[in-house]
Amino acid sequence: VQLAAQYRAAGNFEMALQLASKSIQLKEELGDINGLPSSYNMLGIIYKEIGDGNKAINYFKKAISFLPENETKSNLYKKAVIFGSLGRSYTIIGNNDSALFYYQRSYENFEKSKNYYQLNLALSGLGDIQFKQGNNELALGYYRAALQNCELFPDNLGLIDTYLRLTKLFSSSLNDSA
Repeated sequence: VQLAAQYRAAGNFEMALQLASKSIQLKEELGDINGLPSSYNMLGIIYKEIGDGNKAINYFKKAISFLPENETKSNLYKKAVIFGSLGRSYTIIGNNDSALFYYQRSYENFEKSKNYYQLNLALSGLGDIQFKQGNNELALGYYRAALQNCELFPDNLGLIDTYLRLTKLFSSSLNDSA
């Protein structure tokens, strides 16, 4: 999975897909059921990044299905991250109701896990949904909370991403008032 992640980061999605698929095959052959969530999650991430929301959703749901049911902080955190990715994938395919559902589940699981690293993903996603629904004040609140989270856990990419979202929000607000 780590090698697939490196190829994904380098933009070689074809090789990343091959390696992530191979990791699933190997883990199944070895009986490593605990390792399957990370492999399915990686496939979901790759498909999300290349814009295939439906395939991403399929793999993220498989990743969730292999996570243990017990609510340890570690499992809750993993679920929070994957639910956030599901929210983003549903946004890609234009299903905002499902996106909102999964962003909320992501937020809830971050709260339960008490691990707030990457909470900005859920907050930004919730802000995006509110922005699309015309609730600019609520969107602004979520984006501000996302910024605070990015500053708490030094996340420069998260900061850039959230500032871009704020730019869209303010630009839209200026156009609406003109």
